[in-house]
Amino acid sequence: VRTSVGVVAAAARPSPEEDTENVEDGMIGKEKDSDSDDLGKFEMATGMIALELELEPGDDETEDSTKKTPLSALPPLPEYLNRMEQEGDSSDSYEEGPPQRKKKLLKQSSSLQQDETNRKIEEQQRQIDLLMQLVQKSNSDNTNNDKTIPKYENNPSSSAETETNVIQDSSEQTNQEDEVGEMEQEDQPHWFLSTDAFQQEEEAFFATTATNSPSPSNVYSVAPLKAMMFIDGTWLYYSLHERKENQCPIIRKFGRGWQKYYKFDWAALPRIVCEQMQRQQTDQGWSTTDSDSVSRPVEIVRASVFTSYRKDTNPSSHRVRMYEEMKDANYDVHMMETLGKGEKCVDIQIAVEMLHYATVPNAYDVAILLSGDKDFIPAMVRTRQKGRRVGVVSMRTGCNRALYESPHATDYDIVWIDDFLDRLIVPMTTEQLSRRNRLSKVSAFTIMKIIYDFVATSKVDSVSSRDIGRYLKTLPIVDTSMLDVLKEVYGGLRVFLVELASNVFVVRDRDLDESSRDPRDKSFMVGVYDGSVDVLLNEAKLIEFSNEEKQFLLQYDKDQSALIESDLQQKYYHTLTGPDNSQFLTPREVQIFDKQPVMVASGGDKNEQIIPCSETGSSSSALTDGAQDNDFSKWTVKTLKERCRERGLLVSGTKAVLIQRVQDDFRTEQTISIPQINQQTASKQQQEAGAGAGMNNENSRFCNDVDVMAHLVRLVQEYILARDGEASSRDIGRYLSVNPSTGNNPRIQTALQELKQSYGGMSRFLSRRADLFEMLSPYESSSYDYPIRLKH
Repeated sequence: VRTSVGVVAAAARPSPEEDTENVEDGMIGKEKDSDSDDLGKFEMATGMIALELELEPGDDETEDSTKKTPLSALPPLPEYLNRMEQEGDSSDSYEEGPPQRKKKLLKQSSSLQQDETNRKIEEQQRQIDLLMQLVQKSNSDNTNNDKTIPKYENNPSSSAETETNVIQDSSEQTNQEDEVGEMEQEDQPHWFLSTDAFQQEEEAFFATTATNSPSPSNVYSVAPLKAMMFIDGTWLYYSLHERKENQCPIIRKFGRGWQKYYKFDWAALPRIVCEQMQRQQTDQGWSTTDSDSVSRPVEIVRASVFTSYRKDTNPSSHRVRMYEEMKDANYDVHMMETLGKGEKCVDIQIAVEMLHYATVPNAYDVAILLSGDKDFIPAMVRTRQKGRRVGVVSMRTGCNRALYESPHATDYDIVWIDDFLDRLIVPMTTEQLSRRNRLSKVSAFTIMKIIYDFVATSKVDSVSSRDIGRYLKTLPIVDTSMLDVLKEVYGGLRVFLVELASNVFVVRDRDLDESSRDPRDKSFMVGVYDGSVDVLLNEAKLIEFSNEEKQFLLQYDKDQSALIESDLQQKYYHTLTGPDNSQFLTPREVQIFDKQPVMVASGGDKNEQIIPCSETGSSSSALTDGAQDNDFSKWTVKTLKERCRERGLLVSGTKAVLIQRVQDDFRTEQTISIPQINQQTASKQQQEAGAGAGMNNENSRFCNDVDVMAHLVRLVQEYILARDGEASSRDIGRYLSVNPSTGNNPRIQTALQELKQSYGGMSRFLSRRADLFEMLSPYESSSYDYPIRLKH
């Protein structure tokens, strides 16, 4: 019935030529009395709406269906759209035609829904106001806005209801647009929001809210600057672990031996560098972001470390451990082995790597150099010429001034590691301390206690490292000695004292200008700091002793009384006799004296020599277990080769050849004459018999041949005179290397080889002829090169 009414009403539509007053009169009549006889006029005026209400097939049709079904509730209208609608209703600046007349009828029919629409607008406005209050409160408390926004999104009760109404209304509006197909697209009523438009407005609102929140992920609207860090690993190691106490900010802040209780947080270093460079960009004010307070972030995409160390470097040393920690922190560590003390291509590798990636498109925007070496300045300048930025990270005590004073080298101020030590040096946990101590059967505390007791009972300020080594070798633990543990686990005595016990012991090298210092003597003196007892007590509280260590300490305490009552002259031999050449003994010679009783054999007024008792028929403990009965067949090939290396013999050949070689050397060793340990006698021999007195010319490694001495003296005097009375030891050695020997030994070709074979080195030779030559203090640029001057 309703459809029929709609058809009739559509047929009764007025022609375009009719006056519009009939339509207006019909609408006014409907507003005055909806039950009057003017229903036909109302249906005629609203007939096109009735046409758009489709009936589904099979729906029940009743008399009530003739009545007009009201439209669904409209979605909220923005305020400016309401204002445009009101202004459009009052506009009469154009003449209405048929399309305008239909549009006006649509607007008038929608006035019945205005109250409901206003109510919806007010309801949603209240929701928006509530949400804004929550956001403002979140910002004021500096809390994460992500906890507030999802709460609104996950509970969209009102939004879902509104969105459903929007979908229904848009469906009805689509049907209306089909009825008035003659209307242009731009003339359609825009008083509703489609689903897509509503979602876009909602997303824009949340984007604005997230921008104002402190969440770091939403602060930046631009891509971060990509940076690559190039680290001079050798420079970094010496800056952190090898600085003197008065030059190291870490020692001044955390104390000596800080490595035992603290560690370097390598993961924090890139983060700190990025923060400082971003802050500098903000201070420069060159940022192109939409906010003056927000600069473009910096992100390190790769950190490469270049370093080198000797192949025999102990794996437990600070050097190796530092690089392993950097590997664990995802640094790219490039390590190279070196045979000498210098670096191996570290600087050139860093420069090549930096310039290579500077030419790779989009590899990095900022090159960050961590070093203090000025040799990198040319590479830094070239990198900037490639359009990349350059920054430097360094430490004040090890940074060359040219790095921050040279123009066109950097784009940022230097980031000083010294300023962030509290964030970079962090204390170790109890678990980490315990795990480090469990790596060996003997803790560092036990070795420190042994050395401390040995120094304390010496009755002198410092003890020779050679005496400490000899003593540690006499202390057995499990199936080895304490000296072997010190070498295998801690890398040797010096490494242990410097890296793990620097807050307990002081290490002092002997003076290099000692005229009587043997060049083979590499020993040093070890003393104890004041207050070391308290440090040892604190260290003991952190240690979990192993069973083997507990048993050793119990036995060690029992043997302490024997140590105190023992002969000090024997235990502290090298400490009490000093570094005089006539008193220096090689480790092999010391071993002979320690294990063999000796007797003094008189060989005349000028020659008194100490002979092992084995030559006189006395029983003695041999040099080694295999040598006790001269049976070296029990030794393995590895042991035989080690013995050959130690004695300076050839190590190639079969086991039988090695055994024969070691046996011959052992027989020769039994007949070696060792200088009489008597300073007055040795001095008298030198004065009366000249160089080489007191030594057996036939068996000794050092020869007393008068011709050799005269030949070397003539060459040295000749060169010094040519240099106006003074020359460096290194230049003299070079001069001797190009001059022939005396020819007494066919295997020795040069005078320098003859000097080393006969006297061991330049300093020993010069000390033998102290009446002719004077050695001065070493040059500042070298610890081994010193000037030599003629006395007459």
